[in-house]
Amino acid sequence: MRRYVSVSIKESGGPKTIASNMKMTINQKCMPFVTGMNRAEFFIKEHHKIYRKERMMSIIKYVETTNRLRFLEPTLQTWVNRLEKLCRSCPQSTERYYLEPALVALLAGSAWSNDIQAITEVKVKRLNGDGNMNDGRLDLLMISGGQQVALEAKIVWDWVLIPEHMEDMLKTACAEAASIKGDIAEIRMGIVFFVPWWNDEKQRGDLSDSVIQNLSKVTADLKAYCWNHELSYPGAILLGKLAGNI
Repeated sequence: MRRYVSVSIKESGGPKTIASNMKMTINQKCMPFVTGMNRAEFFIKEHHKIYRKERMMSIIKYVETTNRLRFLEPTLQTWVNRLEKLCRSCPQSTERYYLEPALVALLAGSAWSNDIQAITEVKVKRLNGDGNMNDGRLDLLMISGGQQVALEAKIVWDWVLIPEHMEDMLKTACAEAASIKGDIAEIRMGIVFFVPWWNDEKQRGDLSDSVIQNLSKVTADLKAYCWNHELSYPGAILLGKLAGNI
């Protein structure tokens, strides 16, 4: 498992340096670095502790994959970076929020930028629960060299990330990916977007305090997100699971 973490911290006194014993200097340029699993967990934990204590505004960008999905890391990093820009240029509000097709399209565009061909809404045949074949559509097909990846997507809007709920959604998406007939892809995945949403200040407080911490409890083959504490609706989270791992 590999993780990429990038953090931007702002405060009135200027850039803040934390976790110096790990040779990490975090500044307003939001420079990325590669870290091992234990260091990443320590760093995120320490970052949230400092944030809650000193009320700093910050942006976290995070990408984690298993070895089998390592070829998707550049695509996921591009998706995270573009998600940050999207959140700034077109922020969510009570009248406007992100839908599954928009986030899938952002992922497809990120794939093309990293020499991976990507097509949305691919016509496929599915085997339903009655054993009959039905016409359907695959949310996203990626082609990278000799590897093809079929992805089925789901989306959740909430102010609390419940690990068991997210894993149930991943299982549902994986089952849909597995139901596709033919040899369209050797890798089949379910992905779930978690989009933060709240209706009152208490829900907003729960959102800020719990989502990223609860995310570490979700078992997944990939995780990617941008979390901007400056925004009322701080970003989105992408989780992925290989269909054979459900």
